[in-house]
Amino acid sequence: MVPSVPKEEADPSDPSTHTFIVDGGPHVFVIQYTDFNPSGKDPQVILDAARDGAKSKGTLVQETKITLDGNPGRELMLDTKDKYGNPMKMKLRIYLVNTRLYVVSITSDASVSTSSGYEDSMQSFKLLKT
Repeated sequence: MVPSVPKEEADPSDPSTHTFIVDGGPHVFVIQYTDFNPSGKDPQVILDAARDGAKSKGTLVQETKITLDGNPGRELMLDTKDKYGNPMKMKLRIYLVNTRLYVVSITSDASVSTSSGYEDSMQSFKLLKT
């Protein structure tokens, strides 16, 4: 669970992407989804591209293939820095669900213990049944 109600941040230049952010003290939680047409691409190729985009934010420390309700995904751990150059840790889970790419991430100061906060929040992300 995130500590408060997420605030949506819209990017007028990309109406297909929706970003929700919670600044929860030592952790920043982000949930983002993008709608697109995968046009027959291999899901692993799409996830590779998403991973490569995430790597632009820091140094990839760990990558694991995961699933959510049978949908393919990746879990990434990155070492990164904030805008002041302070060391940060970022954990991301990326899922491809039909024509939607979800990214769930938590970023924390590198000195803050992240294990329980990361895992509890990551486990709380669920797909709604429609």
